[in-house]
Formats: sequence, structure tokens, C-alpha cells
Amino acid sequence: MSIDGGGDNSPQASKLDEITQREFASGSKLTTHVFNKWRNVGAWFAVTGKRKEQLGPLQPLNHYEEYVRESYRKEDEADEVIARSDRGAVAAFDALVDEFNAHLEEIIQKGIVEAEKYLSRARKLQREYCQ
Repeated sequence: MSIDGGGDNSPQASKLDEITQREFASGSKLTTHVFNKWRNVGAWFAVTGKRKEQLGPLQPLNHYEEYVRESYRKEDEADEVIARSDRGAVAAFDALVDEFNAHLEEIIQKGIVEAEKYLSRARKLQREYCQ
């Protein structure tokens, strides 16, 4: 199922957990769960030594739909999140992911200061699209 424009935020016969239902019912255009990966980027730069070795290299981020499909164990739940998500908000999220991934090596080399440019934009998207 592809993202169809979203907009049906009614909780009728929802299979989603109560928190996610409330999130969309209150006007969110994206699920806040997708921003966890952005927080992990900041955390990756904060750890050092053996812990960083255990984490391995910083990985490219997934697009919205990929992340939702990985995060929700049941396909019907993922389908519902995707259906309730706003197409424009998803496009903005995915564009930032694409830009981040295209500059990943530079971000790794330059460190948290460079990463923060993208992290601050992700926080702005979260404030704009999540209630």
C-alpha cells in the first residue's frame, strides 16, 4: 500500500494503540515514532570508545513508510498509520532523510556540529507535523 494522501484521522475500528490513535485524532500528520531514528543519530555522536564500536557505523535513515513498516509488527497497523499520514508531511520527512543520507560521510567526518544541522530540521518537522 502506498501513501495515498492521508487525511482519514477518525478512530473508527482502529487497530492502532491508544497513543497513536490520539496522536492522529489530535491532528498529527505524521507519527512521532519516526523521529526516534533522528534522536539515535545524536546519541551515536555522544557515545565513545567500546560502546561506539558496539554500535557500529552510523547508518542511513529510512524513509517514512519504510520506518513505519519496520516499526509496526502487524501489516494492518502499518497500513493504517500510512493511510492516516499526510502526503505532504511524508514528502518533507523523506526529503530531509534523502539529504541526510546523501551527506552521511561528511556528517560522520565533521561530527555532531554537522549532524545538528539536520537534527534541528528534524525537530522542526516534528513540531510542525506532530501534535
